[in-house]
Amino acid sequence: MVNSVDFAVYLRHRALERGLDPNVTQIQKWLYVCYGFYLAAYEKRLFNEKPKAWQYGPVFVDVYEKQKSSNNLEGLPLEDFSELEHIVDETLDNFGDWKASELVLWTHMLGGAWEKQWSKKMLGTMDDKAIRSDFERILVDEQEED
Repeated sequence: MVNSVDFAVYLRHRALERGLDPNVTQIQKWLYVCYGFYLAAYEKRLFNEKPKAWQYGPVFVDVYEKQKSSNNLEGLPLEDFSELEHIVDETLDNFGDWKASELVLWTHMLGGAWEKQWSKKMLGTMDDKAIRSDFERILVDEQEED
């Protein structure tokens, strides 16, 4: 498992290299996509932190706090996660052009992991099994389209 804040800095760096200027929400949702696809592909967590169900979708609280205290991760040291570059690139290829509001709606998918946690009226930790299930369905759907 990697540190979620360090990975967020790397993700932001890769986005900037592509000419994207991600806001706090976009980084949070892209992190969730990376986390979910990694969980579905390898059946283990990518980060040391699990996402919480907040009003506007999944949030990695450690990252969020760092985003707020350092102008959206600006100037933080960049770690090398080149071995995970394929996950970042896949995420940015598929979701890099999405607006924050579109990403929020996508994470609120009907019957999905966020909705299951949010329906409990709690800002609690999202369930990895539910997240994995959501992303396994997406992977299956993508394979069927090919």
